[in-house]
Parts: sequence; structure tokens; C-alpha cells
Amino acid sequence: MHWVERLSLRARIALFFALIGSVSVGLLVGAIIWLSQRLGAGAVDHIVVIVGSAAFAITGLIAWVALKFDENLAKPLMAIAADLKTIAHADGKAMRLQSDGEYLGMIAPAAREVSGALIDARARTDAAIEDAIRDAARQKAELEALLRDLHQGLVVCTMTGRVTLYNHRAVEILHVEEFRRDDPGSTEIMIGSLGLGRDFFNIVEQGPFRAALEAFDLDDGANPLPMADQGAVPIVFSTCDGAVTMRGHIALRLNEAGNAPAGFIAVFDDVTAELAAGLERDRVLREAIGDIRAAVDTNAGSDGLRGALARLEAVSGNIIASAWPMADVPAGRLFGAVRKALAGTGVTLATTGDAEFIHADSATLIALLRHLSRALIAHEGAAGLTLAASGTGHARAIRIAARGAGPDAAWLEAHLDANADPSTAFLSGHAILERHRATARIENGAIVIDFPVNTTARPHAERREAERVGARPEFYDFDLFERDTSRDLLDVPLSQLHAVVFDCEMTGLDPRRGDEIVSIAGARVVNGRVLTGEIFDLFVNPGRPIPAASTNIHHITDRMVADAPGVPAALKRFHAFARDQVLVAHNAAFDMAFLAKGEAAAGVRFDNVVLDTVLLAAWLQGTEGELTLDALAERFNVTIAEADRHTARGDALATAHIFAKLIRLLEASGVTTLGDALRISEAQTAIRRRQAAYG
Repeated sequence: MHWVERLSLRARIALFFALIGSVSVGLLVGAIIWLSQRLGAGAVDHIVVIVGSAAFAITGLIAWVALKFDENLAKPLMAIAADLKTIAHADGKAMRLQSDGEYLGMIAPAAREVSGALIDARARTDAAIEDAIRDAARQKAELEALLRDLHQGLVVCTMTGRVTLYNHRAVEILHVEEFRRDDPGSTEIMIGSLGLGRDFFNIVEQGPFRAALEAFDLDDGANPLPMADQGAVPIVFSTCDGAVTMRGHIALRLNEAGNAPAGFIAVFDDVTAELAAGLERDRVLREAIGDIRAAVDTNAGSDGLRGALARLEAVSGNIIASAWPMADVPAGRLFGAVRKALAGTGVTLATTGDAEFIHADSATLIALLRHLSRALIAHEGAAGLTLAASGTGHARAIRIAARGAGPDAAWLEAHLDANADPSTAFLSGHAILERHRATARIENGAIVIDFPVNTTARPHAERREAERVGARPEFYDFDLFERDTSRDLLDVPLSQLHAVVFDCEMTGLDPRRGDEIVSIAGARVVNGRVLTGEIFDLFVNPGRPIPAASTNIHHITDRMVADAPGVPAALKRFHAFARDQVLVAHNAAFDMAFLAKGEAAAGVRFDNVVLDTVLLAAWLQGTEGELTLDALAERFNVTIAEADRHTARGDALATAHIFAKLIRLLEASGVTTLGDALRISEAQTAIRRRQAAYG
């Protein structure tokens, strides 16, 4: 782009008249020189006075014309252009052009006709497509009702754990304490909120999901089932603080081609109380059996009691195993997860019986197979390993073998006593075997895991046919699945930003003189859409009286904030809500000064990238128009209810809707990425500093 094209219309016109003035003065200077040579030295003084006066008059006339041209032509034309762009890109359905443009002749009336025609055409288009989307809206309402009434939690994520859908039940189940449970005195925030685009694994432990997804996501041909026929896998997981334990199922969400996973779907229940009761029952049962076993062993001739005790132990094992969700899992999935764990080690893995099904908790069984495989390789120094599943439709044994003499029973017992997965809480190999009612032994130098016969397991062919018949419906239409998370933040398009638009109400205007926040609210904007269901709204106890003059503006009284959290606690909670998001505010420097003031006491740092809607709007429409929140809301057809005006929640929501419309205008003007938005913001800041310096 040529440098002239980067100038505004007013700057180009000013440059044009400056050029005319410079040429005129140059011609007059030339005239002085020529006349002096023709008339002689005695006439020079008269020539300079006459021509100089003419130069002054011509320069003044050019300046006057330029000012009038700027005021009556350039400014109205720029206002018309800004209004037309706003109507075209910011959904200004109810707006008309603000400029009268009385000196523009037919341009202003024609522009009004164009804008009116555009608004009318948009109205007709909206009416035309309303019938087409009514059925989709009905289906959407049915889906929302289904999700709302579903008694289980539902979360849909990308493969990296970014949330793309969740229901209210998931929010209820995943609710966590603000502070860490293992240290009640700690003020460290444990996690962020559940929300669209947020990291699910900031809320729940990643380990069980990683194991399940690795079993699904096989790219080595070992999986006996097509990608679309993989069904669901049971899963048990907990929140990061261990406060809530959940049990459910996880299934893949496939890409459009249906040949690769794009994300996963988790459906779950809260089993915290149920599991705690079950573990206590199991503990009591084990202790009772142990006491009975000790008594029987000291009593000779109690064969009948020993038989009864053996039956009781078998029943006990069944009860303990039934507490954990099991499913028929293809052995190929389990073996594929082991293969991935061995990738890069130089060890080759051969498998047989991949199509056999094992009734198992796949996450814990995968952990055990990895643990024993690595230990066996280290023991034998082997470069190759064999995994084999045997059975008829349902596996009864898994055999792990490596070349060499093999370990003995004592070696196996030692490794079964150890933690099978160091990345999670302690879970021994014996505990995993007990869950599966399985046993492990050494046979001909190989480790053999024997499973009980599951009479309810279905043969391979029957299972695949049933899964095809019972395919689940797919409800996804999520732009978040397509987001490229590998890009630098500055390169992210504005339309794909994850932002928190916030506003604060304070006791006064000067944080340096002790003024504090009394209310803070934030609304999330994701992919250009305001998420009205994800709002942060909190009263704050400022620790000082609220002046009457401030109460007259935001209507917050000392009584309303008496039981509210103090500034440090409030900023901790807001920091967790805004984590990894771009912060946006109207006149952001003012609000950020109050956040910065409270950082030290709260133990957090607001180092988010910050955008200011004042600076963005100023770049779009210049500094001539009003840039107050009310003026921008009127310009962009954003309604602020009177009850919400000068409240943190109301102003945050209004600013969020304005920001969403500014994104469209900025992209239409060539400002497409966050980096572009920061550059024009810095330019506007520099302009304002120069204006302030010159008064």
C-alpha cells in the first residue's frame, strides 16, 4: 500500500492544499526575482511589499478554503463512511446517518437512501431466513431442554481438553472449593471456571482421560474396530483437589470425515458419597474376613469353615470389583496404549489376540500393563516384547513375555506391590488385579494375568453389529473444534479471541488516595459471541465507607457489601475467571489501575493482554465523535437497561456487545488479529499523549 493511501481523507485534503500553498508561494518568489531583474534594484522594495502582501493573502485564502473544505466536505464524508460501515458490519438495524452533509449536494441524500435500502434489505433477509431457521431453532431448544434436564453431567471437549459444550448438571457436579482442601489456610486458587474454550483439565485430573484417549486414538492399525464403531469406555476420575469423584463414560467425537478423533464426550455422575461408603464397606469386609481367617487357621478340623470362608472371600471379591465400572474393551486398544508408552525406546512390540475382548477398567489395566512391560524389559534387557490375549470371544488371559529366562514369583510380587502409575495417586498392581478379580503368575518366564470368565460378554461380531444399530446421534456444530491453538496469541484473529470484558465500580476515582473496588463484573466473549451464561458478578467489601456521592452513581451502599468478600479475595476469584483470557474494558487504564493496586495483597498478577474499547472506537471513527459508553451503545444499537446503568454487570455486558461489534468493523477495516488491534491501540495512545502535552 502506498504511503498516501494510509492517510485519512482529511490528511490527504490537508496535504493537497498545503501543496497548492507551497506552489503558490514558490511562484510568487519566482515573480519577485523576475520583476527585480526587469525593473531594476530600485523597485525591489516595492515589489517585495506588493508580492509579499499577495502571498500572505493567497496563503490565508488557501488556508481558509482548506478549513472550510475540511469542515463541510471531509468531515461529513468521513462521518458518512463511518456510518455506512457501521450499518454494514455492526448490525445497526435502527440507525440512520448522523451527518446532515448540507454541502455535499446529492451525496448525503443518496447515502441515506443506500443506508435505508441496506437496512430494509437486511430486514427482508432476516424475515426470509426466519422460516428456514425455525426448525433448527426448535431442535436447538429441544437439545437445550435435554441437556438441562439430563441428570448426568455432560462435557464435550477438543482432544486437548478445551470445553466446547457443557450442561448445568456438569457445573453442579464439578463445583469446587475456591481454596485448596488440603490446606484450609491457603489462599491459593485451585482452578478456573468451567466454561467454553477453557481447559477441562484445570478442573479434573487428566490421567484417566489420557489413558482412555490413548486407547481410543490408535494410528498403528492395531485397533480391530473402525473409528466409528469404537463405542464408549467407562471412566472414573476426580477433580484436581480430590473433593469430587465421578463415574461415567467417555466416547470419541469424530471429525467430518469420520476417520480421526476431533474431541471427546464425557457423561458422568457424582459418586463421591457412594464410593466413600463402598470403600468403607470393603475395608470392614476385609477386616472381618481376616479375623475369621485367623480364627479358622488356629482351629484344627475346621474344613467346613474353610470352605465357607473361601466362598465368602469369592463373594467379597465380586463386591469389591463391582464398585468399579467395567466394559468389554478390545485387547488391541490396551496393547496400542502400551505400544505408545514404548515409542522411542527402541523396543519392538508384537501382539496377538487383538480382536479379543477383555472385561476391564481400561485406564487402570493399561497402567498395570505398562508398568509390568517396562519392568520386564528392564529385567531382561530385551529389545522385543510380546503381548498376547487368549480366549474365545472373551479373553481369559493376557500374557506378557520377553526373550530370556524370565523373572520369578518374588519379582512379580514386588512389582505388584509398587505403584502402577507414578503420575497418579498410589494404586498398586494388587489393587488393580483385585478390581478385576484377576490373578497374576509367572509361567515359563512370562507374566500371565488370568481373568474370570464373564458370561455376559458378547462375541466380537455380535458386538459390532449391535453398535452399528445403536449409533448415537451427533449434535455438534462447534467452531472451537477448528481453532488452531498452536498460533502465537498475537496472531489469533479477533473473531477467535477468548476475552473477558469487565467493569468495576469504586468508592471513588483515585486508587492512590485509597479508593477501592465495590463491585466487579465480567462477561466472556468467545469467537465473537457474548456468552451471557458465563458472567462473573461480585460485590466487594472495600474495607472503608462508600461516599454518598459514589452511591448516588452506582447505588451500592455499605450495607450491600457488608458480607461481601474483601478486595484480595475478590481479585483472586476474578483472576481465576479471567485466566488465559484477553481482558477488555471501556477506558481500560482506569479499571486496570485498581486491579494493579490489589495484586500484591491478593497474591496474583493480572498480566493478561488488555484491549480498550475507547481506543479501538477512536481509531475507527476518529476523535471527533463521542466515545463514552452511552454514545457507543447508541451508535451500535446496544441497549442498556436503566436498572443496569452504572452497575458493573450492566456496563460489562454493554461493553461486551460493543466489543463484539467493534470486532466486525475492525476486521472490515483490515485490523484482523490481536496484534493488529494492539498496534492501533498504541498509535491512539501516542496521539492522546501528544494532545495532552500540547494542552
